[in-house]
Amino acid sequence: MAEVAHAVLALGSNLGDRWALLRAAVRQLDELLGVTACSAVYETDPVGGPEQDDYLNAVVLTAPAPPRELLAAVRAVEERARRTRTVRWGPRTLDVDVIALGALRSDDPEIIIPHPRAHLRAFVCVPWLEVDPEATLPDHGRVADLVARMAGAGELVGLRRTSGRLRGTDAAGTDAAGTDSIGTDAAGTDSIGTDAAGTDSIGTDSAGTDSAGDCPADAAAAGAAMAGGAPGDAARTSTVAGETGEGGASA
Repeated sequence: MAEVAHAVLALGSNLGDRWALLRAAVRQLDELLGVTACSAVYETDPVGGPEQDDYLNAVVLTAPAPPRELLAAVRAVEERARRTRTVRWGPRTLDVDVIALGALRSDDPEIIIPHPRAHLRAFVCVPWLEVDPEATLPDHGRVADLVARMAGAGELVGLRRTSGRLRGTDAAGTDAAGTDSIGTDAAGTDSIGTDAAGTDSIGTDSAGTDSAGDCPADAAAAGAAMAGGAPGDAARTSTVAGETGEGGASA
């Protein structure tokens, strides 16, 4: 395999304890592949399929590996989350998609790289840009340009950045009460991670940064300009041709 800096994986969940499922997935991916960066978590409106709850989404960068090794790893992580595929475009405990692997291309029907719809998905591009401001998507150019296009087209509505973290020692984000601790402002609207007093309702470590050292608290290039984000579809773990689905889960 040609030299590649990292693999890009998109994670999503809208069934069960979404925060716990995503955190477990990041830990397991770290064990299997080595996670080098982890975005903030975004809440996304579902699109298509049956009526279902909103998704939580994130992007992680891992050490590079051959496509089939990536496929085996993400399938193993999904299986641990008891992912089932009984309803097309339906809710899922966990979705993990391989989005890109540098400039490498794979036409393997089990794992198509780059992901054929990543350039259309705000819930992929926005967190990806956060962890890699210089990211490029083969055939589609700079991810920063893709996000700018989405913003200009009003496609960022529906994507809400939370203050929850998937790595670190702070207890950020929970679905224990059936909701996320994203926080609301005094008017009761989503202030993306602040409580009614305008302070962080989830918490940071003593330095105010992720104690894992690789999950930025702020979006690198797009977060400040975002009012929300576009929903997208949820592909199966391996980006298998013909088995992609709608929703905000991953790509």
